[in-house]
Amino acid sequence: SKDILKQALKSYDGTLIIVSHDRDFLDGLVDNALDGVLRNAVENGETYLLIPGDMTKDGELESHKAVAEKLENFEKNTGIQVFVIPGNHDVNNSNAVTYENGVKEPTEKTSPEQFREIYKNLGFDLADSFFVPAEGNKGGMLSYAVTLGGYRLIAIDSCIYSNDNGAENNEHETAGNISDDLLAWILDECEKAENQGLTVVGMQHHNLVPHMEIEEATFAPFLINDW
Repeated sequence: SKDILKQALKSYDGTLIIVSHDRDFLDGLVDNALDGVLRNAVENGETYLLIPGDMTKDGELESHKAVAEKLENFEKNTGIQVFVIPGNHDVNNSNAVTYENGVKEPTEKTSPEQFREIYKNLGFDLADSFFVPAEGNKGGMLSYAVTLGGYRLIAIDSCIYSNDNGAENNEHETAGNISDDLLAWILDECEKAENQGLTVVGMQHHNLVPHMEIEEATFAPFLINDW
């Protein structure tokens, strides 16, 4: 049965690749996956851990809170600073569900404002520059930049979850987009970093360029629009 398979996978100490959209099946297994990422960061002696989105299955508010708490505790216990940015599943996602009562039920989704508040101590707290959209807009609003030694990390919110950035009824989309004003902010940050002798490190959820010849035909939504 599914429960027996889940238990077997949880107890397996090796590397697993799981392809599934069954939220109930993934519950618990993804905790094991995150634990593995955190453990590797410690074992490899990392100073920073960059997580470019899809913090949750479908932007469930309570899931975001649980992940943020886990990552904050990881920071405190290891001294490794975590930086996050949203993925296309994380914000304004009406597919958010819970199995708290043993059945699939809709649950509260996460707004971009809530995302920033929940993860305020996971990158946003160290940032010294934030992209501010035009009044009334929200596209790209979770973008920020921070200096880390000789590097300038530019965390780019490429997700589509607001009408001004191409979403319909403020509902999330798989595709990614960088508006003209967000692009101008990114280029300005790059220029400032170059003038200061800093190496730019960009982090965003969506691919900037195709990784294989058939990508546009098969996985086009995972590329940034107008790449």
